[in-house]
Amino acid sequence: MKVTHSDWYLAGTYCPLGRDAVLGGIVYLREHVTQQDMVYLREGPAGGCGAGEWALLAPSSGDFVDKGLGLFELRGTRQACIGSSSVEHALRSCSSKELAWIEDQEEDEEGQPYLVLDDPGTPQPADYWLHPCDCAPDAWGPELPVDPQMYEHLPANSSNQFIPTPYVIVTGQLVCPSRQLLGGGKGVHFQSEEE
Repeated sequence: MKVTHSDWYLAGTYCPLGRDAVLGGIVYLREHVTQQDMVYLREGPAGGCGAGEWALLAPSSGDFVDKGLGLFELRGTRQACIGSSSVEHALRSCSSKELAWIEDQEEDEEGQPYLVLDDPGTPQPADYWLHPCDCAPDAWGPELPVDPQMYEHLPANSSNQFIPTPYVIVTGQLVCPSRQLLGGGKGVHFQSEEE
């Protein structure tokens, strides 16, 4: 979230820290070099402000934060209450309609997208197309096509509105040298001026 404020130390970009399982809503954090200069952002009455307002909270040594369990007990002083007009999304959401052009590029030789799922609640085969930015509906439960192990990691009563814990997608070298891409270990030959 991007916060606009007359005090420079309260303005800036606040990144999502996690979903509060007790008070609801998402807690955001603007990190800084020192812990004393960090600022929390949370919506409405959960932060001690009125409805439609956002609270900017200073950190405290008495704060308890467990992102995995969704527990955010913020005991710092309230720096300010700001209106919704001072808070805007810093990034656009990832909707399927906006990314339709990517789906066209992902078609294989037969003209079918790589990821085709079936909605188990309907009789038609392959009638549900899951985009990478979409989540499987709660009603599907741990049954196929949902992975039961992944279903266990979803926060209870979250309605698929949560910030997942980070995990490693890839490790090691992220770029293949050309000699590994071509057979014989020769790589790509670049013609010199003499040739």
